[in-house]
Amino acid sequence: MGFLQHIVKNDSTKSDPPEIYNGRVFLVCLVYGLKNKSPTELANLSSNIVSVIQAGAFAGALFASWLANKIGRRWSLIYASFLLFAGVACQAGASGHIEVLYVGRLLAGLAVGIASTVNPLYVSENAPRGIRGLLTGLYQLTLVSGLTLAFWINYGSNLHLHGHIQYVLPLALQAVPGVTLCVGMFFANESPRWLAQKNPTKALQVLATLRGLPPTHQYVVDEMTGIEFQLEEERALTSGNSAWSMLKEAFTGLALFYVGFYIRFDPPVKGQPISAAGYVALVMIYIFASVYQFGWGPVVWTYSSEIPPTRLRALMMGMAVASQWLFNFVVAKATPSMFATLGKNGFGTYFVYGSFCFVMVIYAWFLVPETKGISLEHMDELFSQNNVRKEFVPTPRAMVWESDADVKGVEDTKLASEHVERI
Repeated sequence: MGFLQHIVKNDSTKSDPPEIYNGRVFLVCLVYGLKNKSPTELANLSSNIVSVIQAGAFAGALFASWLANKIGRRWSLIYASFLLFAGVACQAGASGHIEVLYVGRLLAGLAVGIASTVNPLYVSENAPRGIRGLLTGLYQLTLVSGLTLAFWINYGSNLHLHGHIQYVLPLALQAVPGVTLCVGMFFANESPRWLAQKNPTKALQVLATLRGLPPTHQYVVDEMTGIEFQLEEERALTSGNSAWSMLKEAFTGLALFYVGFYIRFDPPVKGQPISAAGYVALVMIYIFASVYQFGWGPVVWTYSSEIPPTRLRALMMGMAVASQWLFNFVVAKATPSMFATLGKNGFGTYFVYGSFCFVMVIYAWFLVPETKGISLEHMDELFSQNNVRKEFVPTPRAMVWESDADVKGVEDTKLASEHVERI
């Protein structure tokens, strides 16, 4: 897979051994009674059915921060697939009982929350630094691919199926990704960075296998040394993926503003041809979706999974994903009411969400440093600098060891030397 070094060009891919960009890394990263109700009641019921899965995902993300540290990243994903199976069974077998449907959606939400927390975590801890952003970003690609596939499955079911099977089949097909994840993870390795906390010897073996190099290779030794060093630092304290990608969100804000103006002053009229402004508004919706999928869509998964220290990575990733699902829940509940109340045809809704996009640009510019090509073990040092726009040059780990030894004294120097020799 050395061809990746011709596609992904950064300092890391130029200097790293070509063997580490192998097929094994890609494999571990890719496996994962209404008629009589009023329109208001139908809107509330619809929002409840949609939002309950997001409420479950919020709880699942918080639970995952404990689970991933307790039993590991690999088994957390396997358990998430079993939860999904139970949720899908309840949904497909609800037979009109709305309470059973809610329970099924909640269980599926718990599974989604766990998986959406642990998956980026697992990928970032397995991937080589030069393509970590690319591989973690593939998670967003799988999300939008699944949404697209689900849309066409629903569309085809509405066209060609009748009776109970019309909704039972789409609900049952939710289990297919869970089966793929479950089977794939049984053949995948555990995260070497999680193993380093439990069994350093096994962690070294897994890391060497992932990189396609012998355990004695200097690259593997250096990476394992960095992992061990960060863990030692964290124990002492307790005793792309790029910022530019997220700045692109400004374009999505402009796109939503245009749609808001169009809905306010020249809204589409049923039975009449769409105006030129209407076609431009449609293009703007596509621009919003496209830019999002190249910016905040994939990058936040990469960024949130790579910046925390090893000991706190699961906890902090769980908090980040929980907040994401919390606001998904808020949006799902609030948007129907916003369209009904924020001006003519709900045009103000687009201005609210467009404004959020510009706030995200300011946040990314002033508070988000670039992490492209930087190893996970250097993230603490990156965030210790005051200017996030300043170019970051990591300090070699050997120099850090010597500096710490000078401060602590001659005896600590001997301990540090022995530690490096053992690694």
